[in-house]
Amino acid sequence: MYHLATLMSAWVLAAADGTDVNKDLRTQSTFYVVFCSRDFVPGHAFVLFGRDDAERSVCAVDGAWGYYPKDGTPKLAQLGRVPGKLYDEYLKPRGVPSDAARLIVKMDEKQYKKAEAVRQKWDAKTDYKLLEQDCVSFVTEVAKSLDLKVPSGVAAKHPQVFVRELAKANK
Repeated sequence: MYHLATLMSAWVLAAADGTDVNKDLRTQSTFYVVFCSRDFVPGHAFVLFGRDDAERSVCAVDGAWGYYPKDGTPKLAQLGRVPGKLYDEYLKPRGVPSDAARLIVKMDEKQYKKAEAVRQKWDAKTDYKLLEQDCVSFVTEVAKSLDLKVPSGVAAKHPQVFVRELAKANK
């Protein structure tokens, strides 16, 4: 478990381009799903899951998940169907960057469980295919589980553009 407050303060300071958008779906307890992306070739999108921890008076991160080809898969092979895996971004060498584009969605426990069910479903997946079953596909399915407006077309292909457009569509 990680502390969301520390992570979010670093993100807010880094959001000079105005890409942070907060959407509040709560009716009671506060849970968070943060849609993130980072820009490198080819880019990457992932989802951070967190919640208020009233006992410790902090926001806690349960994990930040992204879908990748399994470690060790040759780069050129990734253009076809290859073994895939949902990785916790905190455990990957790249971690969670401070310049990530993001959409912060606050929700109640029932909505959080819907998003968590998608994460669990993807955790059981075993293959990766760029543009069909990849990081953007995972993020899209989590967003749809929360009834968010999801971009389509070209905006739905590149991770950073996708998250930026997801944020705009859900202001």
